[in-house]
Amino acid sequence: MKNILCIYFTGTYHTEHLVNRIKEEKEKNGNFVSLLSVSSSADIKDISSFDEVIFSYPIYAFRAPKPYIDYLKKLRFRKETEYYVYKQSGEPFSYNNSSSCQIEKLLKKQGCHLSGEFHFLYPYNILFAYDEEWKKKLKEYNDYEMMIASYYTENHIQHLIHCSFLKKKITGIISHLQHFGAKINGPLYHVKKKKCSKCHLCLKSCPYQNISLDKKGYPVFHSHCAMCMRCSYCCPKDCIKIGILNSLKINQFTKANDKHKKIKKKFFSVYQKYIDKEKELYSAISELN
Repeated sequence: MKNILCIYFTGTYHTEHLVNRIKEEKEKNGNFVSLLSVSSSADIKDISSFDEVIFSYPIYAFRAPKPYIDYLKKLRFRKETEYYVYKQSGEPFSYNNSSSCQIEKLLKKQGCHLSGEFHFLYPYNILFAYDEEWKKKLKEYNDYEMMIASYYTENHIQHLIHCSFLKKKITGIISHLQHFGAKINGPLYHVKKKKCSKCHLCLKSCPYQNISLDKKGYPVFHSHCAMCMRCSYCCPKDCIKIGILNSLKINQFTKANDKHKKIKKKFFSVYQKYIDKEKELYSAISELN
């Protein structure tokens, strides 16, 4: 039995869903799993007693969220521990492979190394909504990926995803622009006061306490935004405008439509190739077992 810690950051709760699946799968195999959610109020944890540590996060602008990396920088890693990445995004494209490079560097500085990484797929929380057909496909893909991850981790087989030096440099620039843009765009968020019910769900759930209230009880947004989209995506009244990105906003109640029909057609044709590839890998592992 292994003592496992999963350190995760979640925006619109997709990563939280993923880590609960990880916990369920790991505990099926007789392991004990603890979950640590990273936010501005998270305590620095001593992780020296764990046999395995899992890093789990949503990919933002091809990298792990900056507040998440800032938290990991405060931790002390143990050489004897196994380290894995379980990341998730709305697309399977190769530029996302660079998202774990910062974690690899942090581990290397303390004489540790990453043993494996696995990429899961969830619907976007911005740009456009996925229809039910594609949500089912993503679930199927994630089922395969979880079983593949279990095979590699339980058998201590290294599974690293390659990313070229050039792609790491390009995504590093994009990521820095995203961090800078968040500071500018965060204060541009605002609510439609006629629709806002003052439930204050956004205030209570913001992982980085970026929201306060004005004198009339309406939310006010500030500059330390993580761009996780939790406030706008989860708003029960869909009354939050997300600054210069508002034309790309979706809410949990947004239904798939033809607004981005051409984009989605090309997008999902590429997507299908990755799903088929994962099925082939799973079939090969099943034959080995």
